[in-house]
Amino acid sequence: MKMVSKHVTSKDNVLFKQLKLIARDNTAYRQHGQVWLEGEHLCQSATDHGCTLAYVVLLDTVSDEIKNDWSRKCQSLVLMPSKLMVLLSTLPSPSWICAVLQLPTPVFF
Repeated sequence: MKMVSKHVTSKDNVLFKQLKLIARDNTAYRQHGQVWLEGEHLCQSATDHGCTLAYVVLLDTVSDEIKNDWSRKCQSLVLMPSKLMVLLSTLPSPSWICAVLQLPTPVFF
C-alpha cells in the first residue's frame, strides 16, 4: 500500500502550526506525548530502536527514493519547502529531515 504524503506550503497550515508547537515547546512531550527530532542520525536511531514516528517531515526537494524509504518508517509523511523547515528548526543549520516521535503510553500496575 502506497502512503500518501502531505505537502505543507504555508505557515498558516494547521499541521504546520501543530509541528511548530511540538518543535518549540519544551513541555510538548508531557502535554502531547511527543518529542521533536531533528537530523537524519536521530530519526534513524529512533526507528532502529523500534520507536514509532508519528510524522516524518522532509524537504520537498528530496528524491523519491528517500521519500519512499522514510514513508515506511512513519505513520504520516510531510513534505515542505526549505523556507518552512527553517521556521520549524531549532538548529543553527536546519536539516532536511525532522520527525515527531510518539512516546509510549505508560502502563501503571
